[in-house]
Amino acid sequence: MKLLFSDSKLPIFCYIRYLFPDVFARFKNEEGGFLADNPEDLLSLYNAAHMGTHGETILDEAIVFTRRRLETTLRDMEESSLLAREIKSVLEIPLPRRVRIYESKHYISAYEQDDATVHETVLQLAKLNSNIMQLHHQHDLEIITRSSNC
Repeated sequence: MKLLFSDSKLPIFCYIRYLFPDVFARFKNEEGGFLADNPEDLLSLYNAAHMGTHGETILDEAIVFTRRRLETTLRDMEESSLLAREIKSVLEIPLPRRVRIYESKHYISAYEQDDATVHETVLQLAKLNSNIMQLHHQHDLEIITRSSNC
């Protein structure tokens, strides 16, 4: 389970399908801005805000706030860094709206390039899992194709 904000005073877990918008009100300051200030927190808040439904005002505010801050932060970052690539990718398509199989391929590729944290066993298991899921999808597509041709 991943913390929405890495700072220990802001413990919201983001491993659920729906977030109640009221939760976000607790993480606003007196001026109405959100308490996220580093790129990791902004990224988590941006993704979590996209888990709501359309028209939830506080989530819409969170999206606007974090998007602006992430775009500004991205300009000041080295483009080749893993975090910069992740921010750029999330700004294109937020994490909750992505197709999971493509997302896993993206993270495997990014993880391979990150020499500081690469763990070969985890990498091999991720690749194996991705390949197995791809085979399942191919099999399902085969069945659908055969049944539609009858």
